[in-house]
Amino acid sequence: MDKELTEDLKKVVGPNIRKARRRLGLSQARLAEMVEMSTEVLGRMERKKVLPRLERLVLLCKFLGVTPDQMLGFSASTGGS
Repeated sequence: MDKELTEDLKKVVGPNIRKARRRLGLSQARLAEMVEMSTEVLGRMERKKVLPRLERLVLLCKFLGVTPDQMLGFSASTGGS
């Protein structure tokens, strides 16, 4: 994947995960448990350090109630600021 595109996606996906998680009142630990990942990795995603793999992105979207388009910043907001 193009390095610039990867960095751009990290800047969008991480904050969108955090916004959607907070909108639902979920802790990082609880969401990490729901999608079967470590809290550390989820935190790194939210801090724009890493991107989720496709399968994990789909699970995150499912549990957070957003579409992949919303999570990737291609359509309507994931809610809250």
